[in-house]
Amino acid sequence: MKRPVISEVKTDTLTTFQKTDETVFIAYIDPADSQSQKAFSDIAEQNKEEFTFGLAVPDLNPPSDITPPAVTCYRTVDEEVTSFSFANKLDELEKWMLEASRPIMTDLTILNHQRLLDLRRPMVYLFTRTAAQRQSIVESLARFAKSYHSSLTIVLVNPFDFPDLPSKLGLGNDPVYPAGAVHQLSNDRIYPYPKGMPLTPSALQKWGLDVYQGRVKPWMSGGSEGSVATESVDRASNGRIQMGRTRSHVSIAKGWPGVKIKVAGRDEL
Repeated sequence: MKRPVISEVKTDTLTTFQKTDETVFIAYIDPADSQSQKAFSDIAEQNKEEFTFGLAVPDLNPPSDITPPAVTCYRTVDEEVTSFSFANKLDELEKWMLEASRPIMTDLTILNHQRLLDLRRPMVYLFTRTAAQRQSIVESLARFAKSYHSSLTIVLVNPFDFPDLPSKLGLGNDPVYPAGAVHQLSNDRIYPYPKGMPLTPSALQKWGLDVYQGRVKPWMSGGSEGSVATESVDRASNGRIQMGRTRSHVSIAKGWPGVKIKVAGRDEL
């Protein structure tokens, strides 16, 4: 927050600046291209509390695989680097930047909750109370999460930050951590991860297949797992569900978009 909204990036500061935050954007824009400059500046102003933004000086050459105007995103937490040349694509710039900023597994915060729901993908909530639990899950599920990065939104949640969220997701008032749940936004259905089942890639895949094939019924608020209906969404609030300290829209999507499940040696949708 002490840095300017957009910092000047030079050749001798480039490497250091790339690592100043979990998510860093560096733009390469001709000083005469006022339209692109303004578009990048507006996005930076709107998202300055979450990300770090830099603008390369004119004599700093962009990466060889991009053509200005362009933006490169550095996600240090995943060691991922992606770029986007947005000539004649100004209307796509903010959408690309927000998607590029999304880590393979991201911490749920008040700032990003709504934006993640707006991606319209099933939300996978993984609750951990300690740093050790969090690190263990990140390490064991990193490969699994990366393979489903484009079809699922996987978030790590500190229940102290969202004290009402576990019960809203069918985990009860006194869950055993680590714990998890899936919110299938297309039909407002919630599937609590079975208590006591390990959060491992093989266990998750098997359980996900059971959910997909209808062997696991959604949880119903006020009832129990096994009901075919769910009343977990507060209908009186126009389709909004109150989760902890933030109120989140339920997005509309079709099924579990892009989720691949291997059945008898084949990848099934």
